[in-house]
Amino acid sequence: MTKMSRKPNKTDGRDQDNGKKDTLTETKGFKHPKKAYTVAALKELRKKSTRPSKVQPEQVPVSKDLGQNLRIISDLFHLPKNKDVVIREFLVPLLCPVKAAIIYIDGAADTKLVDGFVLQPLMLLSNINKLDEGGNFETVKNLLVPANQVKQAGNQQEIIDGVVNGDTAILLDNCDLALIVETKGWPGRSVSDPKTERVTQGPHESFNESFRQSLALIRKRVRTNSLMTEYFKVGWRSGTDLALVYLDGVVNPQIVREMKKRLKYIKVAYVTDTGIIQQFISDSPYSLIPTSLSTERPDRVAAYLNEGHVVIIMDGSPFAIIAPITIWGLLHSPEDYYLNPVVGTFTRIIRTISFFIGVMTPAFYIAITNYHPEMIPTDLLLAIAATREVVPFPVVVEVLLMEFSFELIREAGVRIPSVLGPTIGIVGALILGQAAVQANIVSPILVIVVAITALSSFTIPNIAFSLSIRILRFIFIILASIVGFIGIAFGLMVLTYMVTGLKSLGVPMLAPVAPFKPMSGDIVIRRPFFSFDSMPKYTNPQAKFLQAKLVRKWDPISRNKVKGDS
Repeated sequence: MTKMSRKPNKTDGRDQDNGKKDTLTETKGFKHPKKAYTVAALKELRKKSTRPSKVQPEQVPVSKDLGQNLRIISDLFHLPKNKDVVIREFLVPLLCPVKAAIIYIDGAADTKLVDGFVLQPLMLLSNINKLDEGGNFETVKNLLVPANQVKQAGNQQEIIDGVVNGDTAILLDNCDLALIVETKGWPGRSVSDPKTERVTQGPHESFNESFRQSLALIRKRVRTNSLMTEYFKVGWRSGTDLALVYLDGVVNPQIVREMKKRLKYIKVAYVTDTGIIQQFISDSPYSLIPTSLSTERPDRVAAYLNEGHVVIIMDGSPFAIIAPITIWGLLHSPEDYYLNPVVGTFTRIIRTISFFIGVMTPAFYIAITNYHPEMIPTDLLLAIAATREVVPFPVVVEVLLMEFSFELIREAGVRIPSVLGPTIGIVGALILGQAAVQANIVSPILVIVVAITALSSFTIPNIAFSLSIRILRFIFIILASIVGFIGIAFGLMVLTYMVTGLKSLGVPMLAPVAPFKPMSGDIVIRRPFFSFDSMPKYTNPQAKFLQAKLVRKWDPISRNKVKGDS
C-alpha cells in the first residue's frame, strides 16, 4: 500500500503552487504561538486602506538572519520605490567581525548624529581590543553606541515605529534583537513670539511644532519632580505623539483618569492639530462655546497646571489644550496677572461688557427701530428716521448686508498675505462703508453700530470664543427681527440654559458662579495676587493652598487681617 502524499501545510513557509521555498522568509524565523507568517501574509499589509490589516508587523519577530530582516523591512517600507528610507550595510570589526545594517529616514533623522554616534563607533572604534563578553549584541549596546537613548526591539513593528519617529535602527547578523537609537532631527522653527496671543507684558516665548521643545518650555517654568508627563499615540497612520501633563499631588485624580480614558478612545487614521483632539475629547462637540482652552503661551500653561488643570501637548502643533476650563477663563488674559490689580480688573470689565456688546448691539438696533421706537429719545429717533429715509431695504436686510460684508473683509484680511492683510482690511472697510452710505444702501448710524460690534469681538483674547460670538450675533439678529425684545429675551434664556448645562471634563462652565462655590477673587474682579491663598474649588484639587497665609509680613495691614481671620 502506497503512502498517501502529505497535504501541503498552509503555514510551512513554502509556496503551495510550485513547492519551492519562499524567497523572502523561512518558517523557522516566523514562528508564532498560533500561526506562522509567510511573505504572502506580510504583503497583506500593503492592501490596508482605511484600517490596519489583520496581519501586523508586531506579530513578526526579528530573525537572526540579517539578510532576511532587511528583505522584510524593504518589503514593509516598499523599497526601492520609497526613496527616503536609507538602509546602510557595513561590517563591525569586533574580535569576530559581524555584518550589520542601519535603517533610518532621510530628513527625519539627524545625519550628523547618525554619522558621529552610530556609524563612527561601530565602524572605527569597534576595532579597539575590547572584551567580547556577553555576545556581539551586548557589546554593541553597552560599549559602542554612545547615544543618550537606546532601547531594544524584538519585532518588526518596534523597528518601524522607531524609524518613522526619526530614530535609527541597528540590526546585527545572528542576533534576534534590534537596537533603536535616538537620532531625531525633524526640521522645525525656533522659539518665537506668540502669533495669536499678543504679549503686552510677560514672557515673549511660545510653543512651536517641536514636541520636545514645547515640553521643555513647561519644565522651564514648573521645576518640580511632581510634574508628570504621560505619552500617548494617536492615529494608526500618523502615529502622532501626545503628552498629558499634570502636577501630581495637585490635580484631581478623577480629572486625570477621565482625560486618559478619552484619549485612549480616539481611534482615527491621522491627526494633524490639537483642534482635532479638542473635538474628540469635548463634552459637547456641537456647542458654540469651547469647552477647552487652546493656548500657545507656556506661562499660561504653567499657571493652569499649578491650579490643578491638565494640559495636552501634541507633536507638530504649536498649541496646547488646557482642561477643564470655565467661561471666565476664556475671557481672561495672562496680562491680567502681570499688571496692577486695578488695571487688570478694568480690562476684565471691558472684555465682559464687550462680550454683550458684540452679541447684542445689532439685535438691539433692529428691535428698537422696528418694534420699540418709543424707547429712543425723540431727537435721536428723528435723526435715525432721516438717515433711513432714502434707504430702500428693511432694517434687518441692512444689518445683515453690513455684517456679512464686514465678515468678508475680516476673512479676506486673514487669508491675504501678511504684508497686505492689514492694509486691505482697513482700506476695504473704510471704502466699503463710505461708498455704501453715499449710495444710500445703508444708513450712517448702522456703520457706527457694526464698527462698535466688530471692535468688541476683537477684545476677546480667545479666538474660538471670538468666533462663537460672531455666530451668536447672527442668531440674535434673526430673533430680534422676528419679535423684537421678546426674541432677544428668549435667546438670552436659551443661551443661559445651554451655558449652565455645559461641562468641561465634568466641571460646569459657569463654576464657581453656578453652581456657587467659594470664589478666589479671580472671576471678573481681580484681587491682588498675594491674596490668592486658596486654590480654585471647582476642580476639587488635592492641594488646597497656593501660598502661605501671610506673605507680606512687613505690611501691618496684612498682619492685622490675618490675625482677624484667625
